[in-house]
Amino acid sequence: MNQLADYIEANRLAYDSLVKEYGARMPDYQLRDRFVIAPFVSYLTSTFGRAQVSVLDVGPGSGLNCKMFSDAGLHATGIDVSASMLELARCTAPQASFLHGDYLTHDLGGARFHGIFAKAILHLFTRPHAKAFIQKSYDLLLPNGLLFLSVGVDGSRREGFYPKADYGGGVLRYRVYWTEEDLVDILQSVGLDVVYECSNRESSRGKNWLTILAVRGS
Repeated sequence: MNQLADYIEANRLAYDSLVKEYGARMPDYQLRDRFVIAPFVSYLTSTFGRAQVSVLDVGPGSGLNCKMFSDAGLHATGIDVSASMLELARCTAPQASFLHGDYLTHDLGGARFHGIFAKAILHLFTRPHAKAFIQKSYDLLLPNGLLFLSVGVDGSRREGFYPKADYGGGVLRYRVYWTEEDLVDILQSVGLDVVYECSNRESSRGKNWLTILAVRGS
């Protein structure tokens, strides 16, 4: 197998194997993620109101954020390449809708969205595919729509197959380490305006996160 050519499949298998751990860790993220999503939800509700606001969660994992969006009165849809993870997400967020497939190639039924939420997912794509991911997100956003990105950072630009050391077994998955400058350059190159940036340390897992919110113009 050419690992790089098949990195999306390798990542799918990795996350299929982590479903039980993702489910077990949901209580740990109940409070933290309310703060994580707050700027995203606040922008959407203040810009569009709550009625009929649509959010796409790319790589929803356990479905916890989709549940939070539904609880906030938003219409949430999740898409994931891992069918096993989607089973968990559907149980966690029964009011949300879910699609199985690769975000880069799925047509999403021709839908467009007020907000696209991409937490801890962009760094699982190669750099060319990440740019395609951001371009597709721009295309799917409605006017004044908002893209949420968060990626793990360590000050480097390395990429490759690394063990997911903060989960049992250290399963291998492909990932890219981004810098703030590189991400902002891509966002601006496709026409998105960066309106919010935040860096924080997740001490319990030894991770540093960069969060960026970017708006598509009217």
